[in-house]
Amino acid sequence: MRQIKISSVQYETLVALGKRWRIKPEELIAELIEENYKSKTKR
Repeated sequence: MRQIKISSVQYETLVALGKRWRIKPEELIAELIEENYKSKTKR
C-alpha cells in the first residue's frame, strides 16, 4: 500500500463521508479515483 499526505481537514472530511456511506476511507478514495478517471476518459 502506498501512502499519500493530506491535510487533517481533508482526512476528517473523508472519514465523515465514509461514515455516511458506510465505507472505509481507503476504499472511498479508490472508488473516487476510479470514477474520476472513467469520467475523464469519456471526454
